[in-house]
Amino acid sequence: MKSQEILANTTRLGPVHLRVVDIPAALPVWRDVVGLSTLTRDGGIAELGVDGKTLIALHAGATTVLPSKSRDLFHVAIHVTTRKELARVAAQLRASGLRHSAQDHLISESLYVSDASGNGIEICFDTPERLASREEMAGGGVLLVAKDGTRHSGLEPLDIDRLLQELDPADRVKVPLAADSIIGHIHMRARSPETLMAFYLGVLGFRPHIQSATFGLFDCGTEERHTWWRSTSGLATS
Repeated sequence: MKSQEILANTTRLGPVHLRVVDIPAALPVWRDVVGLSTLTRDGGIAELGVDGKTLIALHAGATTVLPSKSRDLFHVAIHVTTRKELARVAAQLRASGLRHSAQDHLISESLYVSDASGNGIEICFDTPERLASREEMAGGGVLLVAKDGTRHSGLEPLDIDRLLQELDPADRVKVPLAADSIIGHIHMRARSPETLMAFYLGVLGFRPHIQSATFGLFDCGTEERHTWWRSTSGLATS
């Protein structure tokens, strides 16, 4: 059996389990900013999610905050299905005063923040319809070409003020994250991503998407996709 045949295309990521130094300190980001609901709280574990579905499980027991450049989790990505939902989170982030960032990847728009233990969080809205083609550059870089013919690095800043225009004055911002939100991908840093890819592809059966040592991105998932950074699981070097 070929590795590509091991996992069905219907395979989806389940709850992501993360260690934190202190659960009460981590909850404000996940609950009050991202908008997840606390589903269960039992001693050293807190399960958070949407509409009764667990997306994130926080486990107490981490002894140190995760360094920003550690060879570990880069971020776990929660994908939303509307741009207005992304704008809600952006409004919450701005009001929180937390350090955060936002990028326009052309095939997606993303907000980034970390919890108090250094676990990276991405809130992502996919926009693959904006992409026309992808060009490999000399030296291994990638250039994205939009439908309007403009070229992009995929790392441009996202215009938050423009994003917030998705919200009407009557829209409530402090509401739970939409029930159709899912864990869309996990992005990890690795010292030897090629070695890890052999496991993810050959043993677990994920399908390869982008494999670029020069670009520093090794991407895999459960479907053949021809877009950039849109997968159900990812590994990347820093």
